[in-house]
Amino acid sequence: MNDPGEPDVVAVSTEPRRRPDRAHLHLSNGRRMAYVDFGPSSAPPVLLLHGGHGSAYYFAELPGSWFQAPRRWIGVDRPGYGNSDYWRYSYTELAEALEQLCRHLGLRQVTVVGVSAGGACSLACGAVFPALIDRIVAVSPIAPLHRWLLNHVNRTNRTFYWLARNAPWLSRANAALVARASRDHLDRFMALNRDKLCLADRREVDKTEVREALMRSAKEAYSSGSGGGLAQDMENQVRPWDFRLEDVQSETHVWGFDQDTSAPPQMAQYIHDRLPNGHLHVVPDAGHLWHICNFETILTRSSVL
Repeated sequence: MNDPGEPDVVAVSTEPRRRPDRAHLHLSNGRRMAYVDFGPSSAPPVLLLHGGHGSAYYFAELPGSWFQAPRRWIGVDRPGYGNSDYWRYSYTELAEALEQLCRHLGLRQVTVVGVSAGGACSLACGAVFPALIDRIVAVSPIAPLHRWLLNHVNRTNRTFYWLARNAPWLSRANAALVARASRDHLDRFMALNRDKLCLADRREVDKTEVREALMRSAKEAYSSGSGGGLAQDMENQVRPWDFRLEDVQSETHVWGFDQDTSAPPQMAQYIHDRLPNGHLHVVPDAGHLWHICNFETILTRSSVL
């Protein structure tokens, strides 16, 4: 299903939200995974997987009234972000860790929502533990980096991918620099790099609520300043995937944005075309950051709300 229509208008709430404390699960590999649990425990569960520069609290920073819906929202610090331990993992290995978390929390028929780098992780969940999954929502997901898809990616990200593939030690050092700059000086960092954004994303970062959400998120994401999670994302993105999209049987909504140069809409199309039960939504005149002020629209059109 292609959904090119105009986006719904969603009221933006500026009210501060209560942020629950992080909890931690000790995984079978000996590592610790941090998560936050929002909403009533009896409500339908939604597992939230952030992208780069994110954390378990990322979604709590997004404006809108979706947060008040009767759902159990579970945000996760992916490895190397926030308070989760860093370890080297494949997509399948991360999905296995997330399955442990779902079983630990007693979740049944969970919806998995992943943004950007978290989108590939959400799809891996569908291949690894399909029996627990109701539906998947992958927002501006990164697809396998075939050359023809990589040609649609902006020059900055192509450089990061080249480093991850050819000089991983340098990629990790660069990720640490980006992490510290994002944590401590994100407003200045965004201003210096504004011209590298597509026009639609420039409009987004000019919004006060978007800049504030990104700055608060980066401080949580890179509290250690190591950038290990960001470096791992880059390494995973340049490797062949260790699961097949054809094995993701759950209803899956894939969201692409026609001006996105970080995860171009061609990636959303590629993923959708290989899913047995996929629904494609392509938003016109929108970039990678469109979801920040329109998360409720995404959840509504994906039948999560």
